[in-house]
Amino acid sequence: MFRAVSGCLGALCLWALTTAPAQAAGEWQNIQSGANRRDAVQAWVREVDGSPVKEFRGQTEAHYSVLSTLALITDPRQMCAWIFQCASATQPSDRPADHVYLRFKGAWPTADRDLLARARIRQDSDGSIVVDSREVSDYPVQAGVIRIPHLRNQFRLTPLKGGWTRIEFRTRVDLGGQVPAWLANFVSTQAPIATLEAIHRQLAKQPQSERSLAGLPAYLGSEVTIPPWHINMYQ
Repeated sequence: MFRAVSGCLGALCLWALTTAPAQAAGEWQNIQSGANRRDAVQAWVREVDGSPVKEFRGQTEAHYSVLSTLALITDPRQMCAWIFQCASATQPSDRPADHVYLRFKGAWPTADRDLLARARIRQDSDGSIVVDSREVSDYPVQAGVIRIPHLRNQFRLTPLKGGWTRIEFRTRVDLGGQVPAWLANFVSTQAPIATLEAIHRQLAKQPQSERSLAGLPAYLGSEVTIPPWHINMYQ
């Protein structure tokens, strides 16, 4: 069961984001610094040796609770409303609830991409909640679709005073197959901006029923602690 606490949030398990060790990364390059607004979207990219797609990351703050934000990003029913180029998101019946099958739209003339991803969660000592998603390699290949062989995607949600949440994410992905330079650039520069802008839009649409502990997936178990001011703000 999820717990509300009045003091500082304790650290649970430490599970650091890792990337392929053979792929060294360059310096981060800012591609959008955002306006002088708290909810502005910022984005960066950096080169990765041996990969046509740059690693990308984004950051914003949203005037919605960490509970509401976590419910949104872990709900497969809503994923295609904010994941960049998402065509479909489903939970296979023969897989655990923390697995989701994702299919991404291919930009003509390239084919659609897909993968099965598994989400893991941890909470750090500052109270931030980390959702770490990676590819699952043993899922059957689908006809007419190129399998994404490698994904490291991490969301960090930090509850802030006044009912705000800082949303940070970074992604390193191998799209598989032949990736034209224009497609690689399109993905790395557009994905962080489009993703966070879409999350803002979806948070504004969430019904009250999704802004409660009941709106979180059962597989999260007791892995995170939600501060009371991020639970009761919608009551």
